Amino acid sequence: MKDTYRNFVELHEIEKEGEDFRIEARDIGSKVCVISIHGGNIEVGTTEIAKQIAGERFSFYSFSGLKKSEEESETLHITSSNFDEPQCCDLVFKSEKVLSIHGKGEMEDFVMVGGLDNESMNKVVDALNDSGFRTPQSPENVNGNSPMNICNRCYSKKGVQLEISRGLRNKLLSNESEMLKFCNSIRNCF
Repeated sequence: MKDTYRNFVELHEIEKEGEDFRIEARDIGSKVCVISIHGGNIEVGTTEIAKQIAGERFSFYSFSGLKKSEEESETLHITSSNFDEPQCCDLVFKSEKVLSIHGKGEMEDFVMVGGLDNESMNKVVDALNDSGFRTPQSPENVNGNSPMNICNRCYSKKGVQLEISRGLRNKLLSNESEMLKFCNSIRNCF
């Protein structure tokens, strides 16, 4: 799907905050920030997962689509390399590490780990595998390795991006113990 808007300025000229989208930002001064730039009805469950991983330990940001359907909310999708909402950029720029939570459409259970922070990526893959979650390799189009990807715009220039399948997101949202196991596994890697 081609993005409707090239950046946040274009989006904000048409879409209304509080009606079409919501922004949540919590800066606790941590070295790590967990973000969901396609939350709400854009990529369902990513805000909830990001918030659970962040807990009280990490700074948190979410851009959530509030439109009635997922199809309508897709128009709010801005690709990671173009995402430039000011509150998000502020948190990301002052964080040493960024973990960006995204959704894939497949119904099987898996999470793809990408980014430029190879050390943290390896820790996350090992932790998820040890907890029983499948981590196939990310294809080039979603591997988070562009320096312009929002996860890599932190001051270390190396972040982590998770692409979580729809099937796994549905499972996590409906099973609190699985959600806690998944999120705790990831949180402990940072």
